[in-house]
Amino acid sequence: MRNVLQIGVAVGVAALLALAPNAHGGTITVDFLDAYDDDNPIWRGFSFVPDGHGGLNWEGYRAIYEVTPTVYNMLLEHDAAVFVNDLLTEHQALGFLWRNEDSYTFTAPEPDEPFYFEGFDASGLYSEANGRELYLQGHVTGYLGGELVGQDLITLSYGPPAAQSFNWGPVDEVVISDLSNHYVDTHDSFSGGEQFVMTELRYTPVSAVGGDVIPEPATALLLGVGAIGIVARRMRMGRNA
Repeated sequence: MRNVLQIGVAVGVAALLALAPNAHGGTITVDFLDAYDDDNPIWRGFSFVPDGHGGLNWEGYRAIYEVTPTVYNMLLEHDAAVFVNDLLTEHQALGFLWRNEDSYTFTAPEPDEPFYFEGFDASGLYSEANGRELYLQGHVTGYLGGELVGQDLITLSYGPPAAQSFNWGPVDEVVISDLSNHYVDTHDSFSGGEQFVMTELRYTPVSAVGGDVIPEPATALLLGVGAIGIVARRMRMGRNA
């Protein structure tokens, strides 16, 4: 029986490795250096991210390249203007999730082109309110064909961009929503400044790891369990022959 279990575990582990996108490479890193849309500017140095940037379609996302006087005044409260300017000095361009939107979405350009969403690097924009330190929370939700695949709660702080990672099955749509600031000392919510900046985003097309929508890791484990049953049945049949 021990050999049967070992075989089942080996099959399950092999299946999980086969499902891991990074095991095969193909991860695409998206920055915002070329995301300025001349046809859809908001202000100088600040525009919506156009569809097709990085191989994805975008809704609600902005790209910022320069802290102009208009942008500076918008970000002046809570030292956000200086913070963004410092990040731009290092990264040259940022994805900007501004508080005017209820949600932010990016999707595969075609429904039959799903991807594994690896994650992104981001920082909350506002450090404090009323003399108290803040942190930002929100939900990141993945869908495939309109069906829920996964949802995680993220927490972002003011400071160097922090990596946010996701371990879902294939998706064709990712939505960031429900952004809210909270006081660090009491966790009470603070209304205002629900926005953050993103330095890069990472995803792996399913086509880069085999071409078809692959089962989620839980399904891979079931393959291992199934293998145990098949081997055990054959062993019993052999003893009864």
